[in-house]
Amino acid sequence: MWLLLIGLMVSACTRLSDTPAELAPDALQLQQAATKNSGALVSWGNNSNGQVGSTPTGDDFMAVAAGLNHSVALRSTGTLVSWGRNDYGQVGSTPTGDDFTAVAAGGYHSLALRSDGTLVSWGRDTADQVGSTPKGGGFMAVAAGGFYSVALRTDGTLVSWGSDFSGQVSSTPTGKDFIAVAAGSIHSLALRTDGTLVSWGRNSEGQVSTTPTGNDFIAVAGGLYHSVALRTDGTLVSWGSDFSGQVSSTPTGNDFTAVAAGGFNSVALRSNGTIVSWGNDFFGQVRSTPTGNDFIAVAAGGDHSVAIQASPTTDDTPPTITLTTPADGATYLLNQLVHADYSCADEEGGSGLASCVGDVASGAAIDTSSVGAKNFTVETEDNAGNSDSLTHDYTVVYDFEGFFNPIQNLPTLNVARAGGAIPVKFSLSGDHGLAIFASGSPSSQETACETSVPQDTVTETLTAGSSSLSYDAATDTYTYVWKTEKSWGNSCRTLTVKLIDGSEHVASFRFNK
Repeated sequence: MWLLLIGLMVSACTRLSDTPAELAPDALQLQQAATKNSGALVSWGNNSNGQVGSTPTGDDFMAVAAGLNHSVALRSTGTLVSWGRNDYGQVGSTPTGDDFTAVAAGGYHSLALRSDGTLVSWGRDTADQVGSTPKGGGFMAVAAGGFYSVALRTDGTLVSWGSDFSGQVSSTPTGKDFIAVAAGSIHSLALRTDGTLVSWGRNSEGQVSTTPTGNDFIAVAGGLYHSVALRTDGTLVSWGSDFSGQVSSTPTGNDFTAVAAGGFNSVALRSNGTIVSWGNDFFGQVRSTPTGNDFIAVAAGGDHSVAIQASPTTDDTPPTITLTTPADGATYLLNQLVHADYSCADEEGGSGLASCVGDVASGAAIDTSSVGAKNFTVETEDNAGNSDSLTHDYTVVYDFEGFFNPIQNLPTLNVARAGGAIPVKFSLSGDHGLAIFASGSPSSQETACETSVPQDTVTETLTAGSSSLSYDAATDTYTYVWKTEKSWGNSCRTLTVKLIDGSEHVASFRFNK
């Protein structure tokens, strides 16, 4: 019924069969909804030509456009599928191939953009909207009106063809600064690089003359006799015909990310993935709007709408673990305060992080209460059940700062009398008992004598029958009495003190007879 009224509103003296507007063109979603993600199609509204009931299945759709009574969608494979009304080949003549990148649907025709920048049109050719499709490449975006089409070239210029009933072709603006284009029934609009809008064509309802000013627009859509635009702040503005509240009922809010305009209704997508519709609801275009928060694109036709619902993601990747402290292979002192530092993160678009647990909480102190080899493990899991773990090994050692007098530390060569007992003194910052040496330690081995290093004579020697270890609490000093052999005279040796923490401490000696 409303189609008849549309025709009568065009001209009381014009036969419906000759009037582009009676076909209502529109529609058409004109800002095709392209997305880097893919999903399933959901249609609602008028189903008189199967535009709802024949919606194709699958979860690989990346863009969709809605015409008067038909729709066309782009799969991730680069192929096209059309459904709905087919009296002019809108469906049956859909081109084959797997190199398509964008689609648009008009009154009774459609067009698509190939990856090489060329265009292809199909369907009704009443006003040469198919036959006069421009040849050659260099196109980057397309829009389809009632009986005409508009395309944007890579150089920023616009070209229109088909019906010029209200100057929608001949009044196409010049310039090389356009970045987006949309087509309504018999009017078009475009977005410039500076964020301003320009409209042309039929102005019966102010769809041209009331185009909003401003330089903060980022997306546009054209309906039958109205238009909608999206601002950078996420708000919407509508103008033109308000026959069914498609202008006055424009929703408020600043979280919109995409918009489409149909016959007497509009559809918008919010940043949370939900859809809002407003305007004419005769066929359920508003009340049947699908719920959910996982939609990624919208399109509006004559009196039906289509959306892409994101495909459930299959998450088979575990979260990543970043373990900064303890570092793998790190060495820490006994009782040193070391705070664990780690985090976990699930991949973008994943199921989300469920847990991230270390031996202690991140920020808490790791175990340095005893010496020796230790490890620290972090385990993580996401909401899909993918799990992983990461382990870093570290070592806790005594606070050994070097040998005390009478022994000099490397590179000095200590000169001593063979056969004497040398007091090897050191501190471990506290009394740790006498079981501090590793098995077989201390030990010595004959080495070549270095002549280019500093030398220092060991003046303090003791008389002892054998080697022994003691601790003096007053000075916090361990003393290992090292019994040397007379047979070591006129030779050099390396003394290695290996502690039970795994650390080794070396001093060099030259023995005189």
